[in-house]
Amino acid sequence: MKHLQKFEGFVSKTWDENDKFFPGADEWMWNYCIFLGKFTDSTGQNFDLGIHDDGDRYISAAIVHSNEPGDYYSGPLTNRPTRKNDVYDEKYRETLKRAIESGYIKEGEIINY
Repeated sequence: MKHLQKFEGFVSKTWDENDKFFPGADEWMWNYCIFLGKFTDSTGQNFDLGIHDDGDRYISAAIVHSNEPGDYYSGPLTNRPTRKNDVYDEKYRETLKRAIESGYIKEGEIINY
């Protein structure tokens, strides 16, 4: 996809794209989103984390929680305070952290719809 070309140098640089909790999502999620690795939250639930860039307006979370098409969370990634003890926010915070560490998002940058 054309809009992912600006990230070509980062893809697969840090995380092994063949090491996922939910490899069945390759066909319906990771063919257009950027994989940022596996993650297990504080309750023991597994996720595959990633981001989606529409190339124009925003970068959003792409968080897969099963092999079934449509079993994912999405939403805007913003560098704003979240409720630290909220398990739901935990996967979004980790996705944002990895996106910053990988250079997809600059620290302090706000990503809005």
